[in-house]
Amino acid sequence: MPPEHRFPSQFDGDLGRMTAYRYLTAAAQNGSFRRAAEALGIRQSTISRSVRAMEDRLGVSLFHRGTAGIRLTNAGRRFLDEVLPAIEQLALAAVSAAAAGRAAVGSLRIGTFPGAFGGLFGQIMRSFAAQYPDVLITIEDEQCDGDLGRLQRRRLDIGFMASPTPVPGCEVVELWREPLFVALPPEHVLAARDLIDWKALRQEAFLVTKRDPGPAIRNHIVTRTHGTASVPDVALCSVSPGTLLHLVSLGQGITLVPASWTDVQTAGILCRPLADSTEALPVRAVWSARNDNPALRRFLSVAHMLAGQHRRGTSDWSGRLPIAASGPRPTHQ
Repeated sequence: MPPEHRFPSQFDGDLGRMTAYRYLTAAAQNGSFRRAAEALGIRQSTISRSVRAMEDRLGVSLFHRGTAGIRLTNAGRRFLDEVLPAIEQLALAAVSAAAAGRAAVGSLRIGTFPGAFGGLFGQIMRSFAAQYPDVLITIEDEQCDGDLGRLQRRRLDIGFMASPTPVPGCEVVELWREPLFVALPPEHVLAARDLIDWKALRQEAFLVTKRDPGPAIRNHIVTRTHGTASVPDVALCSVSPGTLLHLVSLGQGITLVPASWTDVQTAGILCRPLADSTEALPVRAVWSARNDNPALRRFLSVAHMLAGQHRRGTSDWSGRLPIAASGPRPTHQ
């Protein structure tokens, strides 16, 4: 290109000129300022003034003007050839940014206790995945003890826990409550019962994992038996929930499990509901108030909506939620 037809690089990089580029492209494609204006839904004078201002800035004529319309000059054609790839790239970047803002792309890191995929959590996950299939979802359920610290450091976006300790800068909302079941081996004397009350459990030895939701379950047992003549023995075990259930199947003790766990078949385990159907484990969502991940905002919106449906139409999820009507199977053998 001759020296007089080289154009300022800063002009091509100026995002504020995108509208002018768009007008120039429309004019070249339509061969007329009038037709370009009609295609864009603006006044003809707006396009002609914009093109004239661009020509004045560049110091060259971009179009031959005539009664039959307009056509690009050699300089105009060379200029358009140079800027068109940049226009397309910037348009793609704008689409990508908007998609990220809508959580159409991105990632979401979730921490939860093992076996939480039943009930409302499973509904939230399925609904979010269906609405935002391009979001990469990572779920960690092996160890929740340090989740609150990871939420603060933004190594996790959101956590679902039974008994989180309040942490400054974190939002905590109770989303749902899971019914509690007694898990025991088939040969246990209480296995023949359809419902089990606390009077029958006072002499029992309970095994509870130290991992979430174990501490919350232990507190529930202690609260329900407080002030009674006999209190069950509760042992905290440094094992995974799966290993805990295997210990129960070996007759080492019994345990309480949230309803979502009963959806997992475990050999040598029966699950019996408590006589008081209102006994349930609260499950809370926790996230950092400083986390600006667009995917997290969309996830919270989906959770908010579904939690509201569980409260008979209200979208206020700040209070206590009722137990989901579609409960799990009461017995596994």
